Amino acid sequence: MNTEQRIIKAFKEMCYNQGFYAIRMEELAERAGVSRRTIYLYFKSKEDLVDRTVHTFLMEFPDRLNMIVNESDLVTALAKGMEALVKQGAFLLTDQCIRDLQTHYPVSWQKLETYRQSQVSSIVDILLERSEKQWVKELDPNFIREAIMAIDRRCANVEFANQMGMSIKDLTLQFAKFIVNPFI
Repeated sequence: MNTEQRIIKAFKEMCYNQGFYAIRMEELAERAGVSRRTIYLYFKSKEDLVDRTVHTFLMEFPDRLNMIVNESDLVTALAKGMEALVKQGAFLLTDQCIRDLQTHYPVSWQKLETYRQSQVSSIVDILLERSEKQWVKELDPNFIREAIMAIDRRCANVEFANQMGMSIKDLTLQFAKFIVNPFI
């Protein structure tokens, strides 16, 4: 692992517990085992660090949900894809991190939201394509997207899993069943 990756890894670990905004660069340097000056060799500012950390995460999962299109067991495929996203993105999906992104790092927030919307849009497209139910065909696809986005925002995170007493695996399986079964 190179220095930049170590800094991002330490930052992600700290974000999960503190959110983005509360992290001081001195604390991050100590956690990453580098000097504060070294951090600024790799990142122009804390905002740059946040943006590249979010970007790095999103690039780890390009079109992950698009891979489920040809899967026969849509629930299992969706659950596995979501489980990986929630586990790897736990540092992004806490209430504090979401608030910090919205308030202090709107560019990074918009990137995350755009990604989530594209993934939900892919899920809706798959559901509409596979559904043979007339009532589904009568629904406005934009309504379905917004409804699933609302559920995703509320339920697809580690804090919600903990509140429900569920593992991430169980949470994502429940989510996938709830989303897929009524449509297919």
